[in-house]
Amino acid sequence: DENGNPLVDATGNPITATDDSDNGTDPTGENAEDDADGTFGNDPTPIAIPDISIAKQVASTPVALANGNIAVAYELVIENTGNIDLANLTLVEDLATQFGTALVSAGNITLTTPPADASSSVVLDTAWDGNGTTEMIDQSAATLLAVGDSFVILFTTEVDPDNVGAPVTLENQATAGGDAVDANGNPITDSSGNPIVVTDDSDSGTDPNTTNPNAPGDLGTSDDPTPLLIADVSAAKEVSGAPRLLSNGNFEATYQVVIKNTGTVDLANLTLAEDLATQFGVAYVNASGLTITTPPADPVSTVTLDSANWNGGSATEIVDTTTLSRLAVGDSFVFEFNVEIDAVAATGVLNNQVTAGGIAVDDNGNPLTGFTGAPITATDDSDSGAEPSDTNPSAPGDSGTTDDPTPLYIPNIGLAKEAGDAAPNGDNFDVEFTLVWENAGTVALDNVDLTDDISAQFGSQFVGIVPGSLAVQNFTGTGSAPAANAVWEGDTTQSLITSTGPLEVDDTFEIVFTVTIDPDAGGASSTGLDNQATSMGAALDENGNPLVDATGNPITATDDSDNGTDPTGENGEDDADGTFGNDPTPIIIPDISVAKQVAGT
Repeated sequence: DENGNPLVDATGNPITATDDSDNGTDPTGENAEDDADGTFGNDPTPIAIPDISIAKQVASTPVALANGNIAVAYELVIENTGNIDLANLTLVEDLATQFGTALVSAGNITLTTPPADASSSVVLDTAWDGNGTTEMIDQSAATLLAVGDSFVILFTTEVDPDNVGAPVTLENQATAGGDAVDANGNPITDSSGNPIVVTDDSDSGTDPNTTNPNAPGDLGTSDDPTPLLIADVSAAKEVSGAPRLLSNGNFEATYQVVIKNTGTVDLANLTLAEDLATQFGVAYVNASGLTITTPPADPVSTVTLDSANWNGGSATEIVDTTTLSRLAVGDSFVFEFNVEIDAVAATGVLNNQVTAGGIAVDDNGNPLTGFTGAPITATDDSDSGAEPSDTNPSAPGDSGTTDDPTPLYIPNIGLAKEAGDAAPNGDNFDVEFTLVWENAGTVALDNVDLTDDISAQFGSQFVGIVPGSLAVQNFTGTGSAPAANAVWEGDTTQSLITSTGPLEVDDTFEIVFTVTIDPDAGGASSTGLDNQATSMGAALDENGNPLVDATGNPITATDDSDNGTDPTGENGEDDADGTFGNDPTPIIIPDISVAKQVAGT
């Protein structure tokens, strides 16, 4: 009471007052609302927690494309994890900013799992491309995500991880947002009267409600970027310089191979399979000289070649797999080797590829696993050329892909010449010559000519070519047989043949002609006349295009004839000049002359 004494009721119990709080700041008013329960100022205070969460994962194993880029599918799961509906949804995916020059394209956005609540509505903007258009939600449509509801989006990207200027690590986040609204769709405002807006950066994984422990890139938070783990290795292979003719008639070619980590993760347990014997068949003789010419530059990288054992035949693994090997992201190395080829045994262009491989590892060297729990691996068949990061346009054998075999072009002519027995022709002698020509290389030859300037070689002992004796005979093969050039019979500086089209690998033919010789013309005597013919042809690639060297000049084959009938062998002799099959053909004419006169009267 007014004296401070407790008031009691008729039974003597203390009189008390109670009140349930009313939502608001006025303890004596209705605070502008009434829950219509018939009481005054006792509306419960609601706790509004607007919240949105997003999880993001790489939806499937990245796929290597024919152009050397990588196709990647991403999945986004967006959920209203608060207790208030969200309207005016936003979903920003700015790939260009995060991937930089590694981004090639993006699109194919699809709502794979729409919201389940009848009040929810999501409309995608199909114009999204992750570059100029980064908003995935159609902002012209009314959108809403009810409490506890969610939806799933799938989209695809094409990336070039080793493009110039691309980030070493490709990480990515999408950002989801929405406005808090009440049951009537009206905006809920904060204490300052501003609309409540919520946003969330995606967490790597599949569950928007957790921190996705053990997901790729997990740091224990709910906003870990999603890493793009691409295990990718690229190999390029080219023939260095022109094949060299050896003294045994075989050819030696030097190959240069570039291996590069073109992915986004380090690679360990490197492999390099180079099976020359299988790919070259009987044309393979041996291989040697395996050497690293440019080692990896990154201090993390290490690779050791098995130079002591690899031979491209019985031993095909180039990397010494008994030692640790690792190739850091973006790092590369170059090696070369020599291979000896029996071009005569080849039946066409000798194509070859090396296959590189490795397993993906994290920064600590631990293997990374994919969706099935198996280690993530990388493998690549070499592309013809010097650049492992692209398709090497215009390189030999290029067909526009990143895995074109490297062709070994060996233009080679085999030419043998045999002289028949000398037949008396009055005071002179007739000798029939037979030339045997063969395309003994690995490529077709065009514009083939065959010169034999016998007049110049025999000098005054040359009388002439027997008219009508020049002929082309015994042609075998799939190319175009040449025709005899009758003009040569009167002018031996000309070609003996006229080309009618390319001569294919293993094509062969003979040329015969008869020469009249005066071995003691002008009183001269000779112990033998030596003679050689020379043939030349322009090399063609497998498509019939002229082959050119680094300076743009046509690549040709040339050969001086060897004495005998085998155009590809030594014919049982060697003049020890360090070259193969080029001994002149001697013409031996046994002859004796007797003069008789009356010595007196």
